[in-house]
Amino acid sequence: MNDALAAAWRTAQARVAVTDEWRSFPSEALDRQYYRPLTALAQRAAAPQAEGEAALFLEEAYRFIDRFLPPEERQERAHTLLTEWHAAAKTLGSSAAAGIARVLPWLDVEGATIRIAAAGDCLLTDVRAFLRPIAAKSGVAVEMGCLYLSAAGDGSFLPDEFIRFAQTQAADLLAVSLFTYDGLPIYRLLRAGERALLPQALDQARRFLLQLRERDDRTLLLHGVSGLPLSRRLAWLPVERWAMPKRLRDLAAALSEGLREIAAQLPHVWFVDEIAVAKELGYRAANRPVVTGRPFAEALFHRRRFGFGLAGTYLEVVRAYDRLRGGEGDRGRLRQHLVGRGDGRRAGAPLPRPASAAQTVTGRGDSARCGEQERS
Repeated sequence: MNDALAAAWRTAQARVAVTDEWRSFPSEALDRQYYRPLTALAQRAAAPQAEGEAALFLEEAYRFIDRFLPPEERQERAHTLLTEWHAAAKTLGSSAAAGIARVLPWLDVEGATIRIAAAGDCLLTDVRAFLRPIAAKSGVAVEMGCLYLSAAGDGSFLPDEFIRFAQTQAADLLAVSLFTYDGLPIYRLLRAGERALLPQALDQARRFLLQLRERDDRTLLLHGVSGLPLSRRLAWLPVERWAMPKRLRDLAAALSEGLREIAAQLPHVWFVDEIAVAKELGYRAANRPVVTGRPFAEALFHRRRFGFGLAGTYLEVVRAYDRLRGGEGDRGRLRQHLVGRGDGRRAGAPLPRPASAAQTVTGRGDSARCGEQERS
């Protein structure tokens, strides 16, 4: 049945929305790597507890819809595509229909889209994969564009480059994750054991952020450092505390504390506590894909649970921004509301233009470099 459903979904996609990337795939490869795994994902998404699977399914439905279209048009095409996929699943008697029915209402989002420009590496594409669907479920439309630090092989990365990217995205919010995966060469050296480079790494981060704040005052989400991803060998160790070696835990803590101090000295910066999220999920669980098993062995999508966890922290900021933008209440009441919901890790309320110093929120990528890291 899944083969017939995959073929029906591919036919519907050809009518509704395709990209040059879609056209470049042979039909058999598309079915094997995308449509068949997607039907299995839709079947899993029907389960009430499968929040990550449902979010991933909705995001993957966007994969071959032109990302340069206006967000409203992309959303309309996604709705049309999913409606046709739902009809095909019902006709064939597939349980995938229930998974599609679950996410279809998430596309009925009204109001202006909140746009985020992010710079980092594969981690932020994982956040993007989950943020749009979980924000849509909450009634907020979000688009997130990602600029890869690893695109510059020599590690050069200037604030002006990021600002130009943010302008092309018409961004409302900015996000930066300087020390994740293989983004910057100095971080790769630190992970390899060159601990003496720590002051130099933090100095690079400080200079970048100071220059960025001089040129752009949009609210910035600044990531701390979790130490993820784990190597394949460490990811499957039987005891959680063995999964993250002490030297990497210490490195992540030192970098995070340095970044937190830098953030506290800058306006409109919100510190994202990656360590808190990783510990809450468990490092091994955070490192693993949302979906595993034979149906997904060749799938184009292998998003990690850590991205899903961090997307929840982004959602807190996005919802606060949306409420303020809409004029609902005043900053003082909203700050009190969010601080009151804090759980000991959130140091304050995310506002588009916080008057105080930095606050804290807690809460497989698309490049070849991500794949290389995952296979390490």
